[in-house]
This record gives sequence, C-alpha cells and structure tokens, in this order.
Amino acid sequence: MDRWKYFEVTHATHGLMNPLSPPRIDALGEALRLGAGHRVLDVACGHGVMMQQWHERFGATGVGVEASPYTAARARTLAADRAPRAIEIVEGRGEDFATDERFDVACCLGAAWIWGAYRGALEALSRFCKPGGAVVSGEPYWR
Repeated sequence: MDRWKYFEVTHATHGLMNPLSPPRIDALGEALRLGAGHRVLDVACGHGVMMQQWHERFGATGVGVEASPYTAARARTLAADRAPRAIEIVEGRGEDFATDERFDVACCLGAAWIWGAYRGALEALSRFCKPGGAVVSGEPYWR
C-alpha cells in the first residue's frame, strides 16, 4: 500500500494540515514579526497553506519541504496560484533536507517525530536559522 496515497486521500479536503486555524496562523505571523523580506522554512509543510497565508498577509517568502509526492504536487499548484515565485516546494524527507540558506523562521508543525521527538526537532530547526532567527514547533493533540 502506498502510505502517501492513503495520507493524501484522508487529507484531501484539508487546506491546512496542521493544528492551527487561519486566524491563529496570522497571530503566529504577528508574534514572529514577519514582514517583507523575511524568509521562512516550513518542514513537513503539507499543502503549504501556512506559508501562502504568511506571504499574502506579511510578504514573507520561503521554502516548504514535504515528503508526500501527492501533497507536494498540490502544494506547488496552490503556491503557483496564491504566491507565484514566492514559495518553493521541495519534495523530500524533512530529516534529509539540506541547504546552505539560513532563514528568519524555521518551523515544523505536526511532524517533530521525523527527528525523533520535540527536542530533536528544535535542534534540527535551529541549524536552519539565521542568528536571531526563530524556531517554531508544535504538535496536535486530542482534547
């Protein structure tokens, strides 16, 4: 069975695939003081909606990394429609992603497990940040 195909089917109707709502994404962008010229890395970006919203609202640009080929393809289509040339979607495993670029914000919401756990996610994401940059990590939970 293709696990990524199953994942795409179960998330097909989700714009956002992380535990935040659009107003909370805006609030997070405000807390991060995002603005034009800021670069964001979103590991396990899903459909890339958070970065698209941050681009529209604050002018930030960046890179999304997504392991699922189906989800990455959808993220590319959405980014081309909502934020042409502002967001690059890289298909690949977040834990294998490498770049020399350093970002103003490095985030991973809902997938800290790719680095073993929360602490591993914080350590990995911090390596992608510029000095003074911000790391954002969060996990969903059941109420």
